[in-house]
Amino acid sequence: MQRKLVFLFLVIYIIMICPQATFAQRVRDDDDEVAVTGVWLNQDRIELERNRTADLTATVLPQDATNREITWFSSDPAIAEVRRTGPATAVVTARRPGSAVITVRTADGNFQASCNVEVFIPISSLSFDQTEAIIAPSEELVLDINLLPSEATDQRLEFSSTDAAVATVVAIDPDRTRSRNPQVRVTARREGETRIVVRSVRNDRISAFFDLIVSTDPAPAPVETVNSAPPEPAAPAGPEEPAEQVKTDEELVSQEETRVSEGPNYLYLYLGLGALLLMLLSTAGFLYRDKLNLFTPTQSIKAVSGHFTGQQIKLKKGQLKIGRDASENQLVYPQSYSKISRKHCVLEYDQSTVSFTLIDSSSNGTFLATGERLISGKNYTLKPGERFYLADPKELFEVE
Repeated sequence: MQRKLVFLFLVIYIIMICPQATFAQRVRDDDDEVAVTGVWLNQDRIELERNRTADLTATVLPQDATNREITWFSSDPAIAEVRRTGPATAVVTARRPGSAVITVRTADGNFQASCNVEVFIPISSLSFDQTEAIIAPSEELVLDINLLPSEATDQRLEFSSTDAAVATVVAIDPDRTRSRNPQVRVTARREGETRIVVRSVRNDRISAFFDLIVSTDPAPAPVETVNSAPPEPAAPAGPEEPAEQVKTDEELVSQEETRVSEGPNYLYLYLGLGALLLMLLSTAGFLYRDKLNLFTPTQSIKAVSGHFTGQQIKLKKGQLKIGRDASENQLVYPQSYSKISRKHCVLEYDQSTVSFTLIDSSSNGTFLATGERLISGKNYTLKPGERFYLADPKELFEVE
């Protein structure tokens, strides 16, 4: 009997203790949960060409949050589509031009973050309707620009003249309310040579060039062909004149040559004086060529961006050496610019071809504006208006 009572008390004790243990364990589990306090994205704005993609990564806060589940949305999937690729990543695909907002939202707390996406169609190529011309000072020239594709959504262009003292350039009807293709007006200022440059504002590697010569010398006149006059109708018959009064064409020409040879020959005198004057002008132009600066292209480069932004650097004796060594270079970078070599590159000017030669000798490279890296020691030809950069695209120059 005593054993039965002990067993009964033991059963009752276990029944009373177990619910309390279960409750305590549940309280402990609830205490271990960490609530979400926020979420953010690695990018808040993206510009994408049509049919291109970009990756987004979401970070749920705090890092040890218990429920890290997230959901992705697009305000307009027809413009920008979003697709989950991992627990916290997604890929955005540009579908058509326009704007959309990509949003990520947490399951715990409904916290959200967003990224604005702009989809555009870029300019793929630019070209002038002609590549060169010769005009006189004060004359104007209107140039059409071929822009492809025509449906490009960002058609902003910038125009420049490598020598504004020779000719200037301005856009005609920038909003294109009267013409389909962009146009520019070129105004000649003085004699010389220059290059008109047009570039895409979004991507300055898309460009076109037009070479202009301003000269007072007229273009050669076309040779006119003189057609013989139709024969005149025969005069009515009349009294016959004496034979001695009728002279043939050969006799008239012979008489005219005789008359000219007897008088002073002013033609040769004028030719001689003209040749002498031309020789004197040529001599004066050679002696004072530096002061006159006629038909001599500017031998300089312009720093588009980087350490020397806005500066115009002239070549000394047709050459410019660039690097960090002050004893070896004319254009010297600070020693803190470790990407620039001590002797980075050399730029030379060839007046006979009106062009520049760029030679690389660096460790981190010299690049054309297209991104092509120069082979060390090899000559690369640049025309006025073309660009290159040193090691970093920010260190960008334009030859003039």
